[in-house]
Amino acid sequence: MKKHIIGLILCFTVSILTGCLNEPYLNPLAPPSYTNASVPSTPAVESVDAIMQRMENERIAENKKQYDEYYNKLIPFDDKRLAQRYQSLYANKEKDYINYSGGFMSLLRATKVSIVGKQEVAASGNTLDRIKGARDFYHEMITAESELWGEAIHGKSSFNLALSTFRDDCQFLGAYSDSDQIYNKIKSQVANLSEASYPHTYKLYSILAQLKEIATEPRGSLLTFNETANSVLGDFQKECSLAELESAKHDPAKGK
Repeated sequence: MKKHIIGLILCFTVSILTGCLNEPYLNPLAPPSYTNASVPSTPAVESVDAIMQRMENERIAENKKQYDEYYNKLIPFDDKRLAQRYQSLYANKEKDYINYSGGFMSLLRATKVSIVGKQEVAASGNTLDRIKGARDFYHEMITAESELWGEAIHGKSSFNLALSTFRDDCQFLGAYSDSDQIYNKIKSQVANLSEASYPHTYKLYSILAQLKEIATEPRGSLLTFNETANSVLGDFQKECSLAELESAKHDPAKGK
C-alpha cells in the first residue's frame, strides 16, 4: 500500500515538473513569447537634421512671440521703421543665419530696453521715483549687453560686433536720446533740492551717473563689466534705502 502511494506521488511530481518545463514563461532561460499584437514597436529615431530643424522652428516661434510682444508695446512710440528692421533681418536669414540670429536677438533686446526707456520718459514723479525709474532703465540695458556679450563668447563669435550691433539698434530705437532726456530731467530735479537737506539723494544721483556710464559705454572684459555693474547696483540699493528715509523725513505723507 505504501509503495503504491509513493508511486502515485512520484508520478504526480514528475507531471508537474514536466508541465512547468513546457511553459516557456516559467522557464527563466526561455525567451519571452509575443503575439503579433504585443510585439513592442521600435520608436522612430529622429535624424540630426530633423532635430535641428525642430529646434530652429521652436526658436523662431519663440522669437516671433517676443517680437509681437515688444512691437505691440512700441506702437505708440514708433510705427513702420521697427517692422521694416525686423523684416530686413528675416530676408537675410537664409543667406547668413549667424548674423541673422545674432542680429535678431540684439534687436529684440534693444526693443525691450527702448520700451522701458520710453515709458520712463513719459513717467512723472518726484526726484527719488525718477531716479529709481532711471536705474531700472540702465539695469535693463546692462543686462542686455551682458547677455549678448556672453552669448557671443559662448558661440565663439565677435563680442565687439555683438555690442556694436546692439548699440546701433539702441541708437536706431532712440534709447540713447531717451537716456539723455531722462538723466537731464533728474539733474534738474536734483538741482532744486538742498544738498544739505538731501545728502543721500545727491549721493544716489551720483551713483546713477555711474550706472549710466556703464550702460552706455561698456568696457573691459565681460567679467569686469559684470563685477563693476553689480557693485554699483549694490551701492545704489544701499543708498536708495537711506534716500527713502530722507524723503519720508521731509515729506511725512510718504512715510505713512
